[in-house]
Amino acid sequence: AILDLWLKKAEQQDAASRRESVLFILATAYHAVRAGHSGTVRARAGVLKGLVQKDDEPRASQLWALVQGVLDVEDGRPESAVKSLEPFVHGDELYQVHVVLHDAYEALDDKAGQKKQRDWLDHQRGRAYAEEISSYVLQSLNLDDARRLQSSDTQRVAAL
Repeated sequence: AILDLWLKKAEQQDAASRRESVLFILATAYHAVRAGHSGTVRARAGVLKGLVQKDDEPRASQLWALVQGVLDVEDGRPESAVKSLEPFVHGDELYQVHVVLHDAYEALDDKAGQKKQRDWLDHQRGRAYAEEISSYVLQSLNLDDARRLQSSDTQRVAAL
């Protein structure tokens, strides 16, 4: 699997080179869980978590929280996803933090929470295009989610 190749590569890199690899690896893990390949990521969770702890890189911590958040929602623990992701909401969080929060609130059947996240995603739609992390590796998800989660008001305006 691609994760295994990159994990092996990261083990052999110096700290500076490993930083970019770790971001790519975690973004790939996030793509995998979003695509329904949770088992692949769960099987490597210890190694992935170790990479995050080794480098203490804020974006890596955020990406790992996203992976965990999706797994929590999948496992029927959306409140855990909310609890782990809310601390990242301080203005410079990844666009995907709000996507996973939306999905967690949806699983909780919390309409107000869903609306709050959809509104944020609508107002910050430009981030879906411009957010740079590891060569824009999350951009395709950002754009798909921006379209999927746009509010009905935004959809009406776009149709005009």
